[in-house]
Amino acid sequence: MGGGQDGSVPTEEPKNTPPEKAPRVLDETRRQVAESLIQRIFIAQVVCLVLFGISVGIGLLFPERFGAFWLAFICGALGGSLSLIKRIRVEKLEVLREIESSLITTLMPLLYGGILAGITYLLFLGCVLTGDSEGGLFTSNLFPEFLGLNCAVDAASGQAAGPDMKDIIQIRPRTIQDFAKLLIWSVLSGYSEKFVDGILRTLERRGQ
Repeated sequence: MGGGQDGSVPTEEPKNTPPEKAPRVLDETRRQVAESLIQRIFIAQVVCLVLFGISVGIGLLFPERFGAFWLAFICGALGGSLSLIKRIRVEKLEVLREIESSLITTLMPLLYGGILAGITYLLFLGCVLTGDSEGGLFTSNLFPEFLGLNCAVDAASGQAAGPDMKDIIQIRPRTIQDFAKLLIWSVLSGYSEKFVDGILRTLERRGQ
C-alpha cells in the first residue's frame, strides 16, 4: 500500500538549505539589513542638515542670543551617523539586526554623538583642553577660542578663566577659523567616542 504497512500517511521531509547556498542567504540577509539601516541614517542625516541650516539662520537673525552649542550638537550627531555607517561594514549580522530592530536603537548612536560633542563644547568653555602654563591639558592652536573667554591662568580681573553661566548658550567662536575648528572637533567627538573618553580618563588620573 502507498500509505505504509501501518496505514499512516507518509510526511514530507523538511527541505534544508544546501550548505553551498547558506553563505548566499546570509549575504542577502545582511544586505537587506544594511539597506534598511542606511535608509534610516540617510533620513536622519538630512534632518540634521536641515536643523543645521535653521540654526545658522537663527544665528544670523539673533547673533547676540544664539551661540554655537546647538551647531556643535548637530555636528556631533552627524559624526555619530558616519561612525554608524562605518560599523555597518564590519559588524556581525546579529549586531546589525539588533541595531535595526527599532528606530530608537538606530538613532541612539546619533544622540550619543551629539552628547559627546556637547561635552567637548563644555571642555572648550571650561578651558580644560587648552590654556597657558598648567591651565589646560594641551598647549595648542588647534582648539577654538571664544568671544569674551580668556583661558589664561593669570588673566586680569574681569577676564577670569572660564565663562559665566549665562554665556554658555550665547557664547560664540572668536573668528571664522575658530568656528570651523569647533565644528570639526564636534564631528570628531561624535565619530570617535575614544576622543572624549580619553580626555575624561586623563582628567580622572589627574584628579587621583
